[in-house]
Amino acid sequence: MLVLGCAAMAFAVPADIPADTTAAIAKGGTRVTIDGDVRVRGRMFSNVTDFNSDVRSSGDNSLYDSRVRLGVTAQVTPNTMGRILLESGSTNADGYTWGSVAGTAKGTLTAGDYKAPVQILEAWIQHKGSGLLGVPAFIKAGHMPVRVSNGLFYSHTYLGDDAILVGVEPVKGLNLIFHTLQLAEGSDFRSDDTTVYGVIGSYAVNKNSTIGFDATYVDAQNSFAGLTGPDLHLWNFGVNAKTNISGFGLAADIAIQTGKVDDTGGADIKMKGWAAKLDADYTFDPVKVGVGFGYGSGDDSTSTNYKTFATSQDVALHYTWVYERWTPNAAGKVNGGLQNTWYVTAKASADLTKEVYADLSVWYLRAAKAYYGDLLSGITTSSKNIGIEVDANIKYKLDKGLTYFVEAGYLFAGKFWDDAVRGGAKADDAYAVRHGVQLSF
Repeated sequence: MLVLGCAAMAFAVPADIPADTTAAIAKGGTRVTIDGDVRVRGRMFSNVTDFNSDVRSSGDNSLYDSRVRLGVTAQVTPNTMGRILLESGSTNADGYTWGSVAGTAKGTLTAGDYKAPVQILEAWIQHKGSGLLGVPAFIKAGHMPVRVSNGLFYSHTYLGDDAILVGVEPVKGLNLIFHTLQLAEGSDFRSDDTTVYGVIGSYAVNKNSTIGFDATYVDAQNSFAGLTGPDLHLWNFGVNAKTNISGFGLAADIAIQTGKVDDTGGADIKMKGWAAKLDADYTFDPVKVGVGFGYGSGDDSTSTNYKTFATSQDVALHYTWVYERWTPNAAGKVNGGLQNTWYVTAKASADLTKEVYADLSVWYLRAAKAYYGDLLSGITTSSKNIGIEVDANIKYKLDKGLTYFVEAGYLFAGKFWDDAVRGGAKADDAYAVRHGVQLSF
């Protein structure tokens, strides 16, 4: 049975903590748990920006990076807790690139001898209890990972947002979360902020099936798609669901948008985007196989309607590992999510041994419209064929908490890119490979 609805917002996702971890007991009975990880990765990309093997560009690179995380979770009382998570890296990156930090070395060779910067990735307080509203409820405030439903429209789990969440369970199984997110603060005496308001509801029909909804309002004052001056008033309405019956899983997600951009100096721009996903899978241990379909609307010319599905996404994996993750999507945006794109995919994953996990996926990708860009600017293309991508991922557990991994993808470039980025010349294929080792504790 297909069940429509939504999953609750994901927030404050700490690293996995081994089951035999013992929390320290601080003064007054506060339980303090420490977690973290150390990760080292190397990567090589080719043609991910220009689809041109004859020219070296920013889309052809090889480098190593590192990340260190150290988190402290304090359970002060059964109802009150807080968390601080520190991460090495700049304010807009996950970790740091080797050799990118100015060193202090002296003498003939003056490069190197540096330390990595550290930033606050999470810092939040949460209080819960039935005494707040007479039913189970919580309030949470601070900086935390935030995702609306399954992240089709909004996903900021990479670095997080400043947020206030209020959750309530008025009846058993029904959860409502009201949120406000402050994304940008301009002058504190002018109307030039970007703020997100919303509500997410989910209902557990049974232990295997969930239904729900989400409604989000974005108020971006004097800011729209990088432009200064226009005001964005966007509504996103979503429903999604998932169910699992005897090893067969089914998930659906759909979002529709309305609203406008005003103060443009001309006619208002109407927001008309939408997107949908449908996934099915079957598990027969240790193998899981699945198929999926996704569609995100796009523009075909400049007009008074913004038909591209408007998104706000983090710099992370959304569906394919090369397309959209490292290359621009068909709306011209790297990490833009499901925009001006539709796909069908087949996947398989398995625990090959107790220590080895692997997955493989094949994606057939096409543009929703023969157009590269959105309402603001773009190029008409002679083809919608984005290409076929093959992605693979392998994880090998070397020891407790220690994992070596390899992730790779190859995009067989379609004719869409000939006009989109090559000016009519044949586009070359793009690929990316990354491997690394991570110790989690």
